[in-house]
Amino acid sequence: MLGAKRIYESKSNLSGFEGNVPLLSEPLPSVVLPRFNILKYISPFLHSKRFERWYKMVNVYNCKIYWVSAKNGGREKHPEGKQYSTVAMFEDVRDRWPDEAWSVMIDFIKHEGDCSEGNIRFLVEWAPNNLLYTGCKFELFEANKKIATGEVT
Repeated sequence: MLGAKRIYESKSNLSGFEGNVPLLSEPLPSVVLPRFNILKYISPFLHSKRFERWYKMVNVYNCKIYWVSAKNGGREKHPEGKQYSTVAMFEDVRDRWPDEAWSVMIDFIKHEGDCSEGNIRFLVEWAPNNLLYTGCKFELFEANKKIATGEVT
């Protein structure tokens, strides 16, 4: 707005008018009317090696997940695919469950029987990252059913 104000003040008292007179024939500076597509500039970054390095710095931790067997109320088998997202209850905030539940994203590295290894992170950036640290324990849920326990390694 500073640039626009400068245009108004520079042409005041034009043709007997008092005060600031907007001149429509002059284009306003880009601070007033931005004319660029932000995706044009961000998209190359999202597909670069720099983004991969930055992404790995955003509180991503190695974890081990132990799946609850179907006879104990868990899943028939571990989730298929490379990624899995569900709700987690952390040991540190067990007393606030289910009011304080956070969605996590798990990128699987390998599955061996009822145990899986992968990388865990919160699904949203404003989640309390202090809950994820080496040695923390958590439980994974689908609806109100506990399907796995896990630990950050």
